[in-house]
Amino acid sequence: MNATRKTIMNANLFFRLFDTSDNPNRLAIEMLDGTHISYGDLIARAGQDDVKQRLIDNTANAVARGAFGSPTFFVGDEIFFGKDRLRDVEEMILASR
Repeated sequence: MNATRKTIMNANLFFRLFDTSDNPNRLAIEMLDGTHISYGDLIARAGQDDVKQRLIDNTANAVARGAFGSPTFFVGDEIFFGKDRLRDVEEMILASR
């Protein structure tokens, strides 16, 4: 999966999580439908030390770049904060293709 598709999927997941009261596990299962990733494999992988360390490193990097809450997205050097900016994130990604 390329970086643009991952970012759009993440934005979509964040939008749905922050915009609804949907169960996050059910949303993850629904979003994985049609991919080659099983929910069980995703949960197992999330518990592994290298993944946990990557989360710690990514969080530190995001804070260093100016992130201060969630959801925060970067498109290049541009920072977007808040669910109301997710449409802007998608438009900027699509415009940069």
